[in-house]
Amino acid sequence: MFELEKTSLFFESFGRDAPEIVQNIEICHENKISLDTTYHKPKHFILHLNNLFRSVLFLMEYCSKRPEQWLTSAIDQFKRDHDENHEIFKHLRNVSSHQKLVFPRESLVSGLYRIQSNKQYKLKLGFGKHNGPQSYAPDLALRNTEDIFHELNTLNFLMFMDLEHSAISECLGVTRKWFFNVNIKNKTHNIKKMVDVYALSSQFTELLLNCLCSAYAKQKGIKAEKNFDYSLPEFNFVNTLLEIDLYPSLFSQWWEIDEVSPLNCGALAALHEASLHEGSDHFYKGIYTALCSTKNEYADRLKKFGELSIDDTLSDSNFEEFIQFIYANHWHYKNCFGGDFREQPIDAGDIMYIQRLGKMFLEENLKGKKCTAHGTFDKLQTHLRTLYAQI
Repeated sequence: MFELEKTSLFFESFGRDAPEIVQNIEICHENKISLDTTYHKPKHFILHLNNLFRSVLFLMEYCSKRPEQWLTSAIDQFKRDHDENHEIFKHLRNVSSHQKLVFPRESLVSGLYRIQSNKQYKLKLGFGKHNGPQSYAPDLALRNTEDIFHELNTLNFLMFMDLEHSAISECLGVTRKWFFNVNIKNKTHNIKKMVDVYALSSQFTELLLNCLCSAYAKQKGIKAEKNFDYSLPEFNFVNTLLEIDLYPSLFSQWWEIDEVSPLNCGALAALHEASLHEGSDHFYKGIYTALCSTKNEYADRLKKFGELSIDDTLSDSNFEEFIQFIYANHWHYKNCFGGDFREQPIDAGDIMYIQRLGKMFLEENLKGKKCTAHGTFDKLQTHLRTLYAQI
């Protein structure tokens, strides 16, 4: 379920010393990413926004109650350094938890954009205001940006754009922003302002997660390997949806480029999920068509990977076969031996141990942990050789 500990030696160490903290850091980070990918789908954005208020404040309150002095000191200092935003975050969390969902209001700007990089755009010409929330007709308000894209850009197209979009790196788009009117009056604060809730949430979450990583690194005497960076320019691949995100193949044709991909992070996330599903389907179909077909063939595969060196195992000529044999060993076994373990030389536990050791080895090798990877590989080979001898 949790993957952050697997991304670096720093988070592996952090996870050993304070697993609940690292898990909650990952939850906050994933909430923030979900906020990005659903930015142009109001219903989902609002749900993830409210979840982020809760998860961030829970992490802060949990850290404040921990016995580690370095952790409580870091949180106390963070609260002092970001007093007003912390108060606003608490207010929004309390509204969300005890009254109703925080329901931000929106502003929409549409026009002609120039793509300056994969994440940064420049608005050249357009209509709309971003200095605060605006009022829109019911058929436009709180609709998915994709669903109202052409309604907002019809005039822009007729005024600014030729049909074939001949200006390279220029296309129409819509930028959306989300606002909430904060009104706090208590013994310590008197805050009355309109806030960009996405900008506030992103910045506050980034600062908190980096604060915790830095505090842990400082008390361990090590360098924090990863900084969370959510900063973005005014018009960017999160808040702006472009034509190129909706019909990239047409831009490939218009601009005479072999392949054009969407830029918006929500569109990219959807494509990534689709590609993962397609890749998984292809992977397992490939395994099924190349299963060991006899007991001798299964035994030969055990012998092969029980004797190959680690470098040979990871080589281009053997790696795919190794992966397939490890990940779907139960399929290979079933195809060769059938399903009755009572009269077979190996049992279900033996197969599960192959898969467990194989996955551990691959994960450790991917993280660059050469010593532990070699140790796990030795255990795997010993197990494979034992099973070969039993067969």
